[in-house]
Amino acid sequence: MILYTFAMEPVVDVDRWQDTGIRDYFSQDLDDVRQQVLELRAEALGEANYGDSDQAWCPMRIERVEISPLVGETVVTLLNSGIGPLVQSYEVVEVIS
Repeated sequence: MILYTFAMEPVVDVDRWQDTGIRDYFSQDLDDVRQQVLELRAEALGEANYGDSDQAWCPMRIERVEISPLVGETVVTLLNSGIGPLVQSYEVVEVIS
């Protein structure tokens, strides 16, 4: 199964799929993920223009993720351990600065 998601650019690859408690956004459509990141960027830059300097924009990388098929035991793994153990491969397909 192929999914798309995004992460902040400075994320270290070794730790990428560790469960941090922060919910990830996934989609089967690259354009949906790209639109989500562009909306986040517009919001962050808009808030920065109104004096909220804590909302600086950090480049986001869009990732293509291949996971194990969701059948039987893999569903249980997903529910109990998150997506990390199911990731077979991933690659950065775009960076939005």
